[in-house]
Amino acid sequence: MHLAALRGHKATVVQLENQGGCVNAKGQNGWTPLHLACHQSEPEMVASLLGANADPNVPERPLTLQYDSGKNTPGRAR
Repeated sequence: MHLAALRGHKATVVQLENQGGCVNAKGQNGWTPLHLACHQSEPEMVASLLGANADPNVPERPLTLQYDSGKNTPGRAR
């Protein structure tokens, strides 16, 4: 699911979720699919993951830090 979120493959994420994949699974570095989607500036993927109950408050890697390291600048229009 991580790779699909990173690459913006929404259909694959939905399929994996339907097959029991966890939207809050952490990779070796503590990042979740939601962190990766934010890092890659994939707003549709972010919305899809949040709609699937992805947790933006992962204690090991707060989403605000991930957003700041991504391509977007906070406050910038999309």
